[in-house]
Amino acid sequence: MAEGKARQQTLSLHVVNGSELESGRAARCLFTQGGDVGHSSECHWSVQDRH
Repeated sequence: MAEGKARQQTLSLHVVNGSELESGRAARCLFTQGGDVGHSSECHWSVQDRH
C-alpha cells in the first residue's frame, strides 16, 4: 500500500427477513464512518420489526 493512501473500510449489513421490518424501514445499510444500529430515531440505521 502506498504511503499516505489509506483504504477506507466499510461494513454492509442486510436484514434477511426484511418483510418483518416495520413499514418504511430500510433492510440494508452501508457504514463508512461508524454509526449506531437500533430502534431509536437517532441511530444511523434505525431498525424495528412490526411487532
